[in-house]
Amino acid sequence: MTGSDLSPKVFVSYSHDSPRHKELVRRFSTFLRVEAGIDTHLDQWYEDRRRDWSAWASRHLREADFIMVIASPAYKRRAEGLAPTDEGRGAQYEAAIIRDNLTRNLSAETERVLPVVLPGRSVDEIPDFLCAHSTTHYVVREFTLAGIAELLVALTGVPRFSLPSKGRFVGSPFAGTPFEGTPFEGSPAAGVAFGDSPVGHSPLAATRSGASPVGGPPFVGGAAVPETSQPRRPLPLTSILVPVVRGRDIRLTGARIDGEHYGDSIVLRPTLFASEARGVIEFDLGRRFRRFEVVAGVLDDATEADQVGCFETFHDGVRQPRVECTLGRPARIVQDVSRVLRLRLVAYRPDTVGSPLHAGALSACGRSARLPELAWGNPTVG
Repeated sequence: MTGSDLSPKVFVSYSHDSPRHKELVRRFSTFLRVEAGIDTHLDQWYEDRRRDWSAWASRHLREADFIMVIASPAYKRRAEGLAPTDEGRGAQYEAAIIRDNLTRNLSAETERVLPVVLPGRSVDEIPDFLCAHSTTHYVVREFTLAGIAELLVALTGVPRFSLPSKGRFVGSPFAGTPFEGTPFEGSPAAGVAFGDSPVGHSPLAATRSGASPVGGPPFVGGAAVPETSQPRRPLPLTSILVPVVRGRDIRLTGARIDGEHYGDSIVLRPTLFASEARGVIEFDLGRRFRRFEVVAGVLDDATEADQVGCFETFHDGVRQPRVECTLGRPARIVQDVSRVLRLRLVAYRPDTVGSPLHAGALSACGRSARLPELAWGNPTVG
C-alpha cells in the first residue's frame, strides 16, 4: 500500500488491564482514526448492541490489513497462556488466532502484526511469540504524527530513504598491474589520487582557481591546497572519525544531491521544528590530513524547492568563505586542512522559523516553518 489516499484497515488487539489502560488505548485508536486517517477498529466502539464477540474478533482479525498488538502485563500473560481460563477470554482468544496465523505463514504475518508500546508501557510487556527483541516493534511516546512516523512507514511500505541504484563495481585498483612498481592508470604514482578522476573526465573535475558549483572548478576555502602535496587516497570523514560536536538535527545517512547519490553524508533535515538555528557538526582532525573535500547542496527531494542553503566551514574557529546553494545547483568545496586541529561544518537556511512554538503554530495552520533540507555529500579527508 503506497498511495496516501488508501487507508489501511487496522484492528487493535489489547487487554482490559484497567480503566486507565482502556482509556489510553481508546485515545490512541481515536488519534489513528481521526488525525491519521487510518481505518482503525476497536471493541469499545462496538458496544452498541448484543454481539458474538468471538465472531466479531475473528472477522476483524481475518479482514484487517494490519493487527496492532498493544503491549501490557495482562495481555502478555494471557497471550502466553499463563492466565486462568476465565481471565480475559477475549485477549486469550485473539492471541490464539494471531499465534496460529504466525505458525501458518510466519513471513507474511510478521509484517502484518505490529507490536505497539504506548506511553508508560514497556517492550518487555510484548508477548514472547512476537519476538520483540529480534523483530521490529513500535514505541509510541506521543500521540502526534511524528510520534507514529515508524508505524506509518509500516502501514504504507514507504520508507523515508529508498535503496539507491547500485553503480558499477570498480574492482581492485591493482587489477592488471604488470609488475610491482608499475603504476596503473589513475594511481597516485601516475599523478592522480585514487578515487579522483583526471581533469576533464568527471562532472566534478577540479582545478585550483576560484569558486564554482559542481561541474566547474572547486571552491577552495582558506589557504590554497598546496600543489606540491603528495596525493593521498580520500577517506570518508564520517566513517573514520566520530564527531566531537553534533547538533540534534544532524543525521549521518545517505543523500541525493543534483541527481547523484552520496552514501556517507551529513544531513540537516528537522521534522517538525528546528531544534537549533544552525546545524553544526565538528571533527577532531588533529593535523593528520591535508585535504578536505565535500559536495554541499539542497536535497533533491526537498519539500520546498525554492530554499537557499548556506554552508560554512571553520578551521580552528576561523570561518572560511560561506557557500550558498539552491536546488540543482550544489557546490564542491575543497580546502587545505594540513594545519587544522578542529574542523567545524555549519549548515542552515536563513529564513528558518527558529521558535518551536511558532513553528508548531504554523504547522497547525498548514503553513511552512521553512525547515532546512540540506546535506554535506560524502565529505572526505586525505
